[in-house]
Amino acid sequence: MFIESPQVEVYFLAIIDILTRYGVKKRTANAAKTVKYGAGAEISTVEPDQYARRFLTFIESVFK
Repeated sequence: MFIESPQVEVYFLAIIDILTRYGVKKRTANAAKTVKYGAGAEISTVEPDQYARRFLTFIESVFK
């Protein structure tokens, strides 16, 4: 006889991006990507305020 056990879901969450310094290297990457893809493009290297808003929006959408 097979007895069904309740399913357990385990989630792992790691936040390392907030530890990255937004210095000359990141500013240069942001400028280069903006030139290449345009000012309205969704690029990975953005200023800290914009990154924080985007990150919080993502986290909220995951836990809804």
